[in-house]
Amino acid sequence: LAILSERMDAAKEELRTSNFWQWLRRLLEPTSTTTVVCLGVGNFSSNASARYQMSLALMIEELLRPTQKTTATTGSTRLIVFDPVLTSLERSFIRALGCTVPTVNDEGRIATTERTLFFMPHCAKQLYSNVLDANFAADALERVVILGNSFGSYLQVRRCDGCPPNVCP
Repeated sequence: LAILSERMDAAKEELRTSNFWQWLRRLLEPTSTTTVVCLGVGNFSSNASARYQMSLALMIEELLRPTQKTTATTGSTRLIVFDPVLTSLERSFIRALGCTVPTVNDEGRIATTERTLFFMPHCAKQLYSNVLDANFAADALERVVILGNSFGSYLQVRRCDGCPPNVCP
């Protein structure tokens, strides 16, 4: 755990000096988010990209911590992290930080009862769809904030004979 912790700290320090973090911080600071859910982060103990993504999730949680509170749905959890590929070392690391790693893969079907930021770096469109489906009610969708890929990158528009553009499934 010590080596992984050192690598994560180094990634966080590098991110803190980036223009991206400065931009994201300005964007998120006014957010009144009570829960952060990180999905699809990957194997951050062995993959540098995943390490930066997990470091960013931790930094987001740290940034939003002053506005977070203990809630009925999360107990004292500040950050929930799940990816089915997480190793036992990675799960131990996350838990050692006081965060939660669910034991059941709900495939992103997480219904919110309070403002929740879903950090979903490079997830499959089905995972985004499952998050949205689980919260598909007007009062629930307004509590969902997603930080991830552009939904436009998932659109695959096909043209049918005689159909106008963007009409055919």
